[in-house]
Amino acid sequence: MAFEKALAEKDYSQACMLLAPQTREELEDDGHKPCGAALEEQDLSAGDGAPGRTQVYGRQALLRLPDDVLFLSQFADGWKVTAAGCAPQAGEPYRCSVKGG
Repeated sequence: MAFEKALAEKDYSQACMLLAPQTREELEDDGHKPCGAALEEQDLSAGDGAPGRTQVYGRQALLRLPDDVLFLSQFADGWKVTAAGCAPQAGEPYRCSVKGG
């Protein structure tokens, strides 16, 4: 996936372009810095390039990778990451280190 590849290459500006607008905004607000610098500080897995298991629900998707879980939404210009660094919580929603409101 392009987002994981950008993280692996430490191309945080490219990874930021793959975030949904609200996710990018919240990341910048929470980190009090531009998206690339805020994203670099997150403890996100760059992945190993292995394809993940995807579940699509209309314009929403859940992508399970070996070291991460991503949530995506479909926009006019393609699929964007709405949440990353997600882990399941027993009886609770996923907890994600990067997410949009």
